[in-house]
Amino acid sequence: MAYLEWTTELDVGVAKMNDEHQKLIELMNRFAELADAGASRAQATAALDALGQYTMEHFRDEEAMMALMGFPELDKHKLIHQALLKQFGEHADNFGRTGQHQELLMFLKVWLKSHIKGVDTKYGKHAANAA
Repeated sequence: MAYLEWTTELDVGVAKMNDEHQKLIELMNRFAELADAGASRAQATAALDALGQYTMEHFRDEEAMMALMGFPELDKHKLIHQALLKQFGEHADNFGRTGQHQELLMFLKVWLKSHIKGVDTKYGKHAANAA
């Protein structure tokens, strides 16, 4: 069973971003699967690194899209992304040192759900109103 399932409540109303959010969830679930199964730390770290890389790509894509649509909260959203990346890095470093993954998984799950449902839906509404 997946650690986090994609549901329609996570739909932000922008197909490309929904696709990228689904990919983030897929990568998070892959890390969770490996870590929970007791895979080697190298395997789990590779999955976590892939999630981190894709997260940075997603944030760049999302920010570029928001700039194109003239989203008024772009600067605020960028700051939120920077803070999330910092937190992600801290949790990833802790995993690298300790191999403990439960706190990291909780952070990822809360981050993805709350960020998508709370912050990202704002640009979805903006996009719908601009159309």
